[in-house]
Amino acid sequence: QTMRESLRKGGDYVDLWYAHPKPRTVNIVLVCDVSKSMEIYSRFIIQLLWGFQSSHRQLETFVFSTQLARVTRHLKGRRLRDALQRLTDYVDDWSAGTRIGASLHTLATEYTRLLNSKTVVIVMSDGWDTGEMDLLEEAMKAIHKRAGKVIWINPLAKDVNEVPEVAGLKTAWPYIDLYAPAHDVEGLHGVVTKLRRSR
Repeated sequence: QTMRESLRKGGDYVDLWYAHPKPRTVNIVLVCDVSKSMEIYSRFIIQLLWGFQSSHRQLETFVFSTQLARVTRHLKGRRLRDALQRLTDYVDDWSAGTRIGASLHTLATEYTRLLNSKTVVIVMSDGWDTGEMDLLEEAMKAIHKRAGKVIWINPLAKDVNEVPEVAGLKTAWPYIDLYAPAHDVEGLHGVVTKLRRSR
């Protein structure tokens, strides 16, 4: 609903700093939480998805609320507005409940071929999960084992050196290689800079 409202209002979308494609050697799997608790960041997430998809050729993009949805092909194209319309039509549970464990479990079991030592998995979520913590731990453990690096971006994060109190993040914490805040484009730029330096 937030996405449809943005389309109707025709709001201005900022140009991301990585708008021009560059050759990439690392595969990126981007998984974004679009549940109700993340609704305030919907505008930012929309730009993030399209910007990453436009600038990273070796990228697979997913979103989740109650279930995982692969949206890579829906974000292709030069025009953001067109990509938004396709995404709006495709994702049924935008701003619904949150099942991080079930969604990441789907990634770990049904998209195994995307995960290898050259893969960087980026999860963007506040960590609020109404599902089973055991399932989340199982999924994170499997993803961490197969992928080269797991990055968790939390737009609500304040102290990145302190273990979060949110149950979902506490469960995922042992399997996160880099935990970072990003509530705006500049914050995300810092995460990408760290990613480049760590390779």
